[in-house]
Amino acid sequence: MKYNSVRISLIIFLVILLVTSTTPAFYGSYFLEENSSAYEEVVKTGCPLPLLSPPVTIDKKVRINPDDPWQDSITTPICTDLEFKIWVHNTKITPKNVVVTDYLPSILNYVHGSANPEPDSYYNDTEEVIVWIMNLPAWTTKTITYHAELVSPGYGENYVHVVPLLPGQEPDDDTVPVTGINNPPNNPSTPDPYDGEINVDVDHDLYWTGGDPDICDTVTYDVYFDTVDPPAEKVSSNQSATIYDPGALDPGETYYWKIIAWDQYGASTTGPVWDFTTEDPNLPPVFSNENPLNGQPNVPVSTSSLSVYISDPEGDSYDWSITTNPDIGSSSSTGEYDGTKTCSISGLEYSTTYNWTVSATDTSGSGETTEETYTFTTESEINNPPNKPTISGPTTAPAGAECEYTFNAVDPNGDDVKYHIDWDDSNSETTDFFSSGADVKVKHTWTNQDTYIIRVTAEDANGLIGPEGSLTVTMPRNKAMRASPFLSFLSNHPTLFPLLQRLFLRLGLQK
Repeated sequence: MKYNSVRISLIIFLVILLVTSTTPAFYGSYFLEENSSAYEEVVKTGCPLPLLSPPVTIDKKVRINPDDPWQDSITTPICTDLEFKIWVHNTKITPKNVVVTDYLPSILNYVHGSANPEPDSYYNDTEEVIVWIMNLPAWTTKTITYHAELVSPGYGENYVHVVPLLPGQEPDDDTVPVTGINNPPNNPSTPDPYDGEINVDVDHDLYWTGGDPDICDTVTYDVYFDTVDPPAEKVSSNQSATIYDPGALDPGETYYWKIIAWDQYGASTTGPVWDFTTEDPNLPPVFSNENPLNGQPNVPVSTSSLSVYISDPEGDSYDWSITTNPDIGSSSSTGEYDGTKTCSISGLEYSTTYNWTVSATDTSGSGETTEETYTFTTESEINNPPNKPTISGPTTAPAGAECEYTFNAVDPNGDDVKYHIDWDDSNSETTDFFSSGADVKVKHTWTNQDTYIIRVTAEDANGLIGPEGSLTVTMPRNKAMRASPFLSFLSNHPTLFPLLQRLFLRLGLQK
């Protein structure tokens, strides 16, 4: 009996010694090295290693929505968020330390922060790997959940296995097959202009609705736009926007267009052919029959009006105006209809180019404005010579006396004039230029007693000389005064002159 007690005590001691051992653990075909993170985790938990090693099992499932049942495999469109759940079971009496490793195929992306509990390590080389190290009490099951996004089409196996951290323990594993389906882009829809629309503005852009049922897909569009059905011309390739500017369209034209949508995996959807018709043209006013003609030369300076015929192709009313530069007049009116519009002008100058601008706005139709500038050049001025000058002044004078004469000539063109004067005594002179019609005074002295003819012509600023004017001036000779002794006597006795004057009066010889 005593021997049996000792034997039993020895067995219990050996069991306790074995249970409390912290030697490196062996699992499957792997050893946990000392100082490794997994080894340190086992040491931290203080989980005793059992004498006998019951198996640890693992199961894994997947679902999309929280209310969906868990499934062993899944086939679903890409861009779907998948929830995975792992059950780790300890079916025996002794606790276990285990390593759970989950391998995600390339079509899955782990959603960081979604795991419960958080993994102990994570890395991504050719595939994403998530690792948990946990302690499983006896007869317990622990669960792990996390999310991953299905990012590309194809097939992949989500593989997980559990390894007990004990010598001689076999791992367990499970696999969840995942198949990602790529949906083609949505059918292009809701066109603007809508299909069959008429009276579309010629500056209208094209709009449509696109997209893809796989929300993570990138969608691009090819635009076909033409005046034939079906449209053959591809006007834009691989654009991401759902708008296209075709530029200015022709009025009254029917256009056909369609959209082909593509995703990054080469799947495409061709939309229907749509058509629309632009608005009929409403043309602005037009001008004709301008007077003077555009560019016309030699327009008389006496011209008193400008005119132009203005018409609107649709018969709409319009506002119009005529302006000139240099300013010789202007005119305008509103709410007018087809007809000749005039503008009174005045003050035209010779050899001058004038611009006149006609503007008309189709206020009751297209709203567009027509504007045209015309030019004309007035005639050159005809240069006429000055008229015959007039001469005024004394026609008789004693020799040696200074005589003043006034000359005046009018130039028909208003040019300044100068005078060429011949005094008929071998002397002549030319004056400065003076205004046309101005009196010009010139003095001259003849030294000899004789009869002289003053001859004068007027020259304008352009060098034209007019007809000659003349005036005869006499310097008389008084021989009787020189030969009379009586006059010589009176000259020597001046006091007698008054007496003789009274005598002559009495005799009626002087009045």
